[in-house]
Amino acid sequence: MFFKKIIFIAFVVVSCGAYEIKTDRTFQERLEPDRMQLSFWLTAKAKSAKEVKEILHPAIAELKKIPACKGGGYTLSPEYNYKSGDRDLLGFRGSTHFECRFKDMYEMDGVVAFFDTQKKLELQQSPIIIVWRALNSHCMSL
Repeated sequence: MFFKKIIFIAFVVVSCGAYEIKTDRTFQERLEPDRMQLSFWLTAKAKSAKEVKEILHPAIAELKKIPACKGGGYTLSPEYNYKSGDRDLLGFRGSTHFECRFKDMYEMDGVVAFFDTQKKLELQQSPIIIVWRALNSHCMSL
């Protein structure tokens, strides 16, 4: 009796896979993004706090001209070296954060052009987020 149950269960498991229905559809359509979001940090290092401010202030002013970008408050902190047992001042570090939201790829050109001109700033960028609402509607129609 036990052997018959095992055979029956194995038969059911094997036969269920045979009735699986799969569909594969391909769509070819150009979709414009509904929204793109770019988040980045700019960092400046120099020997004095005044030099850091001289680097950061013009950069912040330039980015604030772009209507899609928000942010610009910055932090300024000293950097020390403790290797010798004493606290040796290495310099200062200033950083600022911006978040930009675009509806069009061409709006991003101003930010990219800004990045190309900055040589004294270190850029840390998180991935660009792109949202397509139209894509979701296509998925729902499947």
